[in-house]
Amino acid sequence: MKIEIRLSKVLRDYGLDRNGLITWIATETGEQRGSIAKFLDDGFKNPSLATIGKLCDFLRREGVPPELLPYCLFGVRPSGVWAACAQKPRIVLYLGEYNEVDRPRPRYWVAKRDSAAANEISRILLESHDESDDESIDAGRPQDHDSKRPIPVILEEYVPFRFLADGATTLDDAAFQGDVSRSKNMLAELKKREQAVVLIGSMRVNYLVEHFMADLFKCEPFQADTGGHKIPIYMMHREDDVNAPSCFGGADPPSGISGKARPGIYYRGPDNKWNACPSMYKEEDVGIAVTAYNPGDASIAIAVFGYSGRATFGMKRYLREWGHRCLLPPAKGPEKSQSKGPRHSLARGPNGRLVGIHVFKMTFEEEPESEDNQSSTAKRSSKASKSPRLRKSAIREQSAQVKQCKIIALDECVVQNAIY
Repeated sequence: MKIEIRLSKVLRDYGLDRNGLITWIATETGEQRGSIAKFLDDGFKNPSLATIGKLCDFLRREGVPPELLPYCLFGVRPSGVWAACAQKPRIVLYLGEYNEVDRPRPRYWVAKRDSAAANEISRILLESHDESDDESIDAGRPQDHDSKRPIPVILEEYVPFRFLADGATTLDDAAFQGDVSRSKNMLAELKKREQAVVLIGSMRVNYLVEHFMADLFKCEPFQADTGGHKIPIYMMHREDDVNAPSCFGGADPPSGISGKARPGIYYRGPDNKWNACPSMYKEEDVGIAVTAYNPGDASIAIAVFGYSGRATFGMKRYLREWGHRCLLPPAKGPEKSQSKGPRHSLARGPNGRLVGIHVFKMTFEEEPESEDNQSSTAKRSSKASKSPRLRKSAIREQSAQVKQCKIIALDECVVQNAIY
């Protein structure tokens, strides 16, 4: 059991989070600014009772009910990322929404495979809530220990982006900038709420993922990272993909790759060199799961996306086990897991957030098609024949089952690249 200091959460819950926070608390309590910073980031291993008492006096003067102190300053770290999400009263799944605007009557839709992944994640979250035990209940009020945590509200929200049905691989600048601005505002709003966040789909269809990664790794969103690739993953687009600018992707391979590069996802290994995970028709595909957890306020955000829709769909069968084994104690000196299989921990960044990046390398086997599936595939191919890009996409979407999936943790690389 890992006990966390939740000072940041208390300050936010009671409207005390403001500019100059560390200096203000240090002045009011007489403690060093460095000590207050450690409290805010859950970085204090052995805080003294005298310091805790000063913080309680300060919080009581600022309006925190005295009967909640010092209990509300502490919480129990969840056993995994799904358990951390299930503790929140509100969980929001964000999916990219296609806006087909170059037609007399615009159409709006969500990719079928992204929607299937969202449904699976919703089931996992509800199961995680049902399986939660006393360790998943915060020590906020003494009487809470005998009460059952309410079932979280799970919502879906959509991140719209303009989609051109004529198969063009470039975007209208005005429409693109409008979509970027809208998704940026969505990121700012979700940060203000007491909720867990799950982003589904790559940055090509869910612009909120681009903002999330840029914010996490301190890059400029929708701009090529020319400063040495702070983000240890990179998506090299196919020729027929919409070439939207990105801080961790593009039509060209990442810098440092020599020779012919294949479209797919690249990741940095412990030796800081790029490793290729190509997306190969009928054979291999790759997906990514990114997790950011802040022990100071128990906030958590997860991004799940495949290089293709097929990869996103293929990941869903492995997400339950991954989320239970992607444990939240810091990567430094992790305890041994009681479950079989590899344990993927998260690496602590300088600002206190625990960050994990996991690569899902999948091998596919083609599924034999029934007459119904053949008819359905023929209809999709006929409908897509007007556009080379859509025709190729229809071919890639033929049924296939994941034969094998290897999950690679990038804990060491996250720390080495100084992501914050």
